[in-house]
Amino acid sequence: MKKGLSGLAALAIVITALASCADFFTNSWAKDGARDPGTIKVTSSNVDDLLKEARGDRPMSRGILDKLEGTTDPVLQAAAVTAGNQAAGLGQTVLSNLDILLDDTSDTTTLTKLAKEIQDDVKRNDIVGIADILAKTLPVSSGNPPTLGDFSKEVSTSDLTLMAVTLVLAEAERASQDFDTYIAGWGGGGKDLQGNNLSPNERLIAAVANEAANRPDSQFGDMLKNLLNA
Repeated sequence: MKKGLSGLAALAIVITALASCADFFTNSWAKDGARDPGTIKVTSSNVDDLLKEARGDRPMSRGILDKLEGTTDPVLQAAAVTAGNQAAGLGQTVLSNLDILLDDTSDTTTLTKLAKEIQDDVKRNDIVGIADILAKTLPVSSGNPPTLGDFSKEVSTSDLTLMAVTLVLAEAERASQDFDTYIAGWGGGGKDLQGNNLSPNERLIAAVANEAANRPDSQFGDMLKNLLNA
């Protein structure tokens, strides 16, 4: 468990976490002609450009995510993580809560504070629907604890952490609970990250927390894993 992130360390993490949010407020499909995601074919060769154009436009990001549901292409599975994060508005919300992330707090307090701040915001963006698509798209093994497929090599730690927070908030909303109440009994009876008797979304949360925590740049990943009592 990481204790007391320094301001500089926290800032470095935030910069990494926001790398995928570059030009967040300056790019949108509406500005470039309001392309309808329902008429666009999403492929591994064009998905990065489409996601870049959709930054800051949640409906367009959701349209891309809808097209990726069920894909088995590791590149497109990784793109689904980005699309889900953009559709949920997590990147924009993180930008508006830098003061929380830069606060010199210890272990999981940072993520708890952030989750409380953003819970009401993400509820307005069909967070449950976004989580369900991600759960149908990303491969989770049947192992204990569950692990992710090869696609995880394509995804940054920051994107995984943002996605896991999205999934946790979605499950809390599904259970009509606030963040702390859901986490306190997460898995429907205090289950841990061993993956026993978890829903598909919760198995994905467990896999993401383990994957993020095992990476070199894993300070937020460690917080997430500790928050879920691994």
